[in-house]
Amino acid sequence: MANDLSEYRLSDIASFSYGKMPKKELLNTGDYPTFSGYKYQYTYPEYNCNEGDIIVVARGVGGTGDVKIVKEKCHLTNLSIKISLDTSKIENSYFYYLFLNKGLRHLDSGSAQSQITINDLSKEIIFLPSLHYQKSIIHILGSLDDKIELNRQMNETLEAMAQALFESWFVDFDPVIDNAIAAGNAIPDEFAERAEQRKAIEKKDHSDIQDLFPDEFEFTEDMGWIPRGWEVTTLESLAVISSSKRIFAKEYKTEGIPFFRGKEISLLSKGESFTQDIFISKERYQELKDKFGAPIAGDLLLTSVGTIGNVYLVQKGDEFYFKDGNLTWFSKYKTEIRGSYLSTWLSTRQAYLAIEDIKIGSTQQAITISSLNGIKIVKPKDEIIGLFNELSDSFSEKQTILIKDIRTLAKLRDTLLPKLMSGELRIPDAKVLVEEVL
Repeated sequence: MANDLSEYRLSDIASFSYGKMPKKELLNTGDYPTFSGYKYQYTYPEYNCNEGDIIVVARGVGGTGDVKIVKEKCHLTNLSIKISLDTSKIENSYFYYLFLNKGLRHLDSGSAQSQITINDLSKEIIFLPSLHYQKSIIHILGSLDDKIELNRQMNETLEAMAQALFESWFVDFDPVIDNAIAAGNAIPDEFAERAEQRKAIEKKDHSDIQDLFPDEFEFTEDMGWIPRGWEVTTLESLAVISSSKRIFAKEYKTEGIPFFRGKEISLLSKGESFTQDIFISKERYQELKDKFGAPIAGDLLLTSVGTIGNVYLVQKGDEFYFKDGNLTWFSKYKTEIRGSYLSTWLSTRQAYLAIEDIKIGSTQQAITISSLNGIKIVKPKDEIIGLFNELSDSFSEKQTILIKDIRTLAKLRDTLLPKLMSGELRIPDAKVLVEEVL
């Protein structure tokens, strides 16, 4: 029974180990990703965490105390702590669900730098039901998480398809190279290798799409060789780049309109669900929206402090406000180039390098609106942009459905979780609720 709970100090049923700072000279030299607790990143030759391990974020902006399950063998960095549980007392997944919503944020030392230590963790008191009951809860909540993960993977596939099309048309310039080869026109040396690759591909019949692209390149001082007839412009000429109005901590609420920081936008950009914990009042939101505007479908938000470069394309039905300074807002598009185009461009290596060039700060890096405004970008002909928008919109429509489904499933999971943990909701009743949405 859920009420037959046993009390444990965490140190009695777990051991702890800090992650290790990876050596810079070994980054990108191995088979295992580094994992900070926030994202899997560089490769590394050694691992200290296995798939299914439990970690808690020990330090970081906005995420200290978050509990995660490791998705693959990785090298855990010194930003997190691994918790090795006694599985005769508690299942790893149960511990994850136990702290999914509230985390272990209450253990934050509250010092100048937000952090949790092994000493803090060791003193935590938890109450556990039987392993059988734990497994029943894991099965119910896990079935929802499995569906969420499947939708997330499908979402990633759609993003990859849009990204591949963008790279082919606007980075590698494949249609221009194909046309130049067919016309016998010269191809710049920097595209010679790509041209050889294109020659080896079996071509289909010439298409109307192919006719939209030029058959030669021209040299520009700012961007080098680009397709003839295309322009070099700046982000400032494509969209209004701004931020939000200041919201003070005293204005935070426990319900109302969601208030996003870099952490939430980073999770949204990856299609991951989360429990919203900061809101502002509907009245304050409406006041800001009426006076200064608020994000609408198609707008972009870019993380701009600390973790830089994560992009979220605002979806239909989204209603939220966001933290000034931490996030940059792209809106009010001035040409055929819209949010779907810019969000895909911001995921390219070109954009990554451009943003690297404008970063400021050492302890905590950031980018400014003025520097973003000046970033140069190649602008194709409007009819080509329009065609990409049309194809991208078809991907986005499917993604919107998947994202809505993810949020519905996550909401049900987060509603069931505390009721199952407390015994307020019986296992059979929870199974019925889950079966209705799966």
